Amino acid sequence: MKRFLCVLLTLGVALGMLSVLPATAETGTLDEYLIAHWDFSGDNPLADKAPAGSTSDTMRLYGAASAANGAATVPDWANGGSEHYLYVENSADLLRTAEDRTIFIVFRSDKGDFANDDKTDSIELAGQNGALRVGIDQNNKLFGSTNSHTMGENWCDTTGMTGFAANTWTTVAISYDKNADGTFSVTTCFRVGDGEWITTTVSKTDAAQTWVQDDSDEGQSDPLSLVFGRRTYTAASTWGGNLTFDDIRIYNRALSADEVKSIAVSDPESDISSAGHSLTLSGEVGVNFFLRCPAYLQGGEAVVTVTRGEEVLLTSGFTDGARSQIVSGAYQFTAPVAAKEMTDALTLTVRLGEQTLYSETYSVQQYGAYVLANAGQFSTETVALVRALLNYGAYAQLYFDYRTDALANAGCADTPAEVDAGAIGAELSVNGSVSGLTCEGATLVLDSKTAVVFRLKLDAGANPEAYSITGGACTRQGDVLYVQTEGLCAQSLNDPQLLTVEKDGETLTVSYAPMTYLKHMITNDSSAPDLLLRALYAYHAAATAYLA
Repeated sequence: MKRFLCVLLTLGVALGMLSVLPATAETGTLDEYLIAHWDFSGDNPLADKAPAGSTSDTMRLYGAASAANGAATVPDWANGGSEHYLYVENSADLLRTAEDRTIFIVFRSDKGDFANDDKTDSIELAGQNGALRVGIDQNNKLFGSTNSHTMGENWCDTTGMTGFAANTWTTVAISYDKNADGTFSVTTCFRVGDGEWITTTVSKTDAAQTWVQDDSDEGQSDPLSLVFGRRTYTAASTWGGNLTFDDIRIYNRALSADEVKSIAVSDPESDISSAGHSLTLSGEVGVNFFLRCPAYLQGGEAVVTVTRGEEVLLTSGFTDGARSQIVSGAYQFTAPVAAKEMTDALTLTVRLGEQTLYSETYSVQQYGAYVLANAGQFSTETVALVRALLNYGAYAQLYFDYRTDALANAGCADTPAEVDAGAIGAELSVNGSVSGLTCEGATLVLDSKTAVVFRLKLDAGANPEAYSITGGACTRQGDVLYVQTEGLCAQSLNDPQLLTVEKDGETLTVSYAPMTYLKHMITNDSSAPDLLLRALYAYHAAATAYLA
């Protein structure tokens, strides 16, 4: 599945970001009635975590659906087009022959108000052939039906249940209580965010409306046994809606409204919580932390810091400027990491005065390990880029003798290939001149940052303030000016970096590609950091291939 990146190669939401969603609180008292539970956590996020769950109840993925780190996602669909959903293939023991049952779902979608949406679609949260359908219809109302294939849409009462909100955690539970005479009652509990619970009970008196056994697919491989985020409904309309499931449960008893509330997830945004992580590859590597926080902290006095050991990399707060354009509603905090530091644990801490409200650690290697462990969910180019990044980090560790006992590319080490000098950018180019100053050359810096540094020599008595210099940050050491480029992207490492010096109508321009240093090493059989530079070039090539 192809995931697109922005020009700065931000890896995260586009690269299957590690979303860390809060898990539903376990109560224990109702576990004896729990016959299926998917919280999408652990080594097998698709396994049924109920005490009586079995391997036959394990979920499966269809299309571009995915599950990891406490959440399952179902992408949106084009009308009549691609199908994406989760399903349990052999689910007769869950709902097919159901008597009393409660289905409990915590989800989020971006669909919003359908009345103002030019699409003619709805959200189907759950469906089982011949037994059940649960979803949100085009007027933003919850629906729950039984015998959908036999009797048509027998909707439960949705009075007062409007108000489905996009990008907001919503909890819904539908309880079916079957009576001895074949009639049954349906209780629906529905809450948007941390709003008020809306509960409605309706009695079904028509015995034909009861749940019936439907073995039409018995013994067959039928992916529609129990489906979450359903397939195409008609050629003109679809069911789906960029769904994220946080928790799905099925109980073999009709739970009361109070029992539903006792197991319901608290609002994921009522406390500080992680909204995931990503990497930014805009020159130096950056680790992005995404946080959600309650309203009382937003724009206030809470201080967010990111440290590596004793070194403070970032100090910020929940300000408007920190709001993320990548993860809606979250705040983004980016900490720089040098190539050799990819295995270092970065610690993010949120404090209010002397009180620590939240803390977590993360590393570049941790993100890369996730992508490689779930390579089947990503494009070939994405996986290659991550491997090249970790490989580059490991060779930087070896060259600078930094934490060599824990290399970034552990488990995915690649020996960098030889590089053809003809594929590398041109040599240093100097054009024009300015009086009182000459260019002595340029070089590549790989220690804390990947940068090109130009060296300018001042003549005796020359005033450095007389020169206008563009192309980087300028520092002075005696009669030498050093100009260092900023913000080099991985894909631009073979592109010339331009320096311009102007004075009294005179102009000096100098260009130098970062990888020209590698070309010089190859051409002159230098003893420079051969493997490190080759790993850097492989990283550049992987980034270029990804964007292409």
